[in-house]
Amino acid sequence: MVSRSPFTDEQVDRFVEAVESTTNSQVVYAPGAVSGDSPVAALAAAPDDAALDELVAEYPADITAISDDGPFFWHFTPFTDVVKDIRRATSVDFREYAIGERVLLLLLGTAAVFAVLFLLLPFLVIRKQWRSLPAKGTSGVYFAALGLGFMLYEITMIQMLVGYLGYPSYSLTVTLASILVFTGVGALLSNRFSTAPTRALPVLLAALVLLTVFYRFGLPPLMGATLTASLPVRIGFAFVVLAPLGLCLGMFMPFGLRTVGVLSPYSDEYVAWGWAINGVFSVIGSVLTTILAMSWGSGPSTWWR
Repeated sequence: MVSRSPFTDEQVDRFVEAVESTTNSQVVYAPGAVSGDSPVAALAAAPDDAALDELVAEYPADITAISDDGPFFWHFTPFTDVVKDIRRATSVDFREYAIGERVLLLLLGTAAVFAVLFLLLPFLVIRKQWRSLPAKGTSGVYFAALGLGFMLYEITMIQMLVGYLGYPSYSLTVTLASILVFTGVGALLSNRFSTAPTRALPVLLAALVLLTVFYRFGLPPLMGATLTASLPVRIGFAFVVLAPLGLCLGMFMPFGLRTVGVLSPYSDEYVAWGWAINGVFSVIGSVLTTILAMSWGSGPSTWWR
């Protein structure tokens, strides 16, 4: 319970009496009446910001305040500590300790194993043709970066638009719809540059860099300025503002496939190799992006101010 002005003694006494008369309830902290030894009580009773910061720093888990940049309220343990203690059972007294982080790491490992198993292992059947493919390392890095980068952009933008659109389901739907629709349009438009895809790639990379800078620094003020608009207007704005990103991302894959398709007589096998590498890192990237966002944040957290 919070108040714009200090609670009176009468209000505090009434609150304590009401809680004590409620089954299976207890007061953790009440100003001037109850001051327990729990972390919540210690934080609430901190006399100033310096004392509060000291309590937070000394607590064994990460209990710093969450923000729009990192809204993971259950993320108490850095992933580095989770990896160090991965063989030790979680504490019964603190059931939430590292559970979510361990599940994410397990999911990452499982996704990587199944992606490699079902997308790369089949190349053993055509290993003779695969060995003869030129520049497999370079093409592998290209398609891996494309798969991983696509997921980094997609999930980051979904997270960034949650506060703007109001609900995670709205953000997920609008972001996926815009990016996927315009990715298809970008792939279609790439036919115009089919004769010289390598010349178009530097332009696309430069455009992607500019878009990244815009989404990081230019988009937040625009979202803040249009936050009071109606939901349909905000949905339309989000849909349109993501269109250039989809157009750029949609051109990279066709360019890559056209390039590798003429490097070897085994064009079908080479195209399959590109799709497989892209698929592996797309699967891994979907989980890895969440881990990175939990560790370093997903974007500006003060765009709404």
